[in-house]
Amino acid sequence: MELIDSGDRRWIVHALHLKAPLQRRRWWQLFGAPYAEFELELDEVEPVPFEDLRDRLVVFAKSIDYDEDLPEVLEELRAASDIHGLIEALALESGPGF
Repeated sequence: MELIDSGDRRWIVHALHLKAPLQRRRWWQLFGAPYAEFELELDEVEPVPFEDLRDRLVVFAKSIDYDEDLPEVLEELRAASDIHGLIEALALESGPGF
């Protein structure tokens, strides 16, 4: 997995370690989201130019099921001028595959 920030810096995630064992859930906690803290092992790598990131996300968008929304998503991706625009184009909060 890669992490990319709004400054175009990029890291490769080598490992994900659970900081503490997950607590057993009680009956009144059944409907809440589980909570866990992780430590990441990261290696910073060469920054990725925004245009390259945008191109990679266009390929990604074509690989998941956007149904009839794909042309609109691709148009929004290509029009994006920053990371926020890419996130909004992909609707990362509720889009397919997330």
